[in-house]
Amino acid sequence: MKRYILFFLVVVGFLSQAQTSSVSAMFDADFLSATAAIDSSASKIKVVADPATGIVMIDMGGEIVQELSIVNAQGQEVFRQVVGGAKSLNLNLKFLKKGIYFIVFDGTIGTKMKQLIVD
Repeated sequence: MKRYILFFLVVVGFLSQAQTSSVSAMFDADFLSATAAIDSSASKIKVVADPATGIVMIDMGGEIVQELSIVNAQGQEVFRQVVGGAKSLNLNLKFLKKGIYFIVFDGTIGTKMKQLIVD
């Protein structure tokens, strides 16, 4: 959970470089190396949301994903599901409040992240 919070603060840019360094100092070296492994680019994973139904369709694009979680803007995990290498998923996310979320994919691809905006 802590790695998601730090990653969000660094990527979205709510902290200046000096503040990021002081926040990073609070975490141990293992945590920091895990954070560096998160990659939000160069992923074949496609996320398509249908605002009318609250359904989010995810195409893994050939990537092998074992688990996904959804993290809100405060860094709190609000959803987790074991994927088990499925090629695609349809998630009913009507329960999510309006806001910015991140879908975190873990598997043989490492950790990848995609942004999801609920409005």
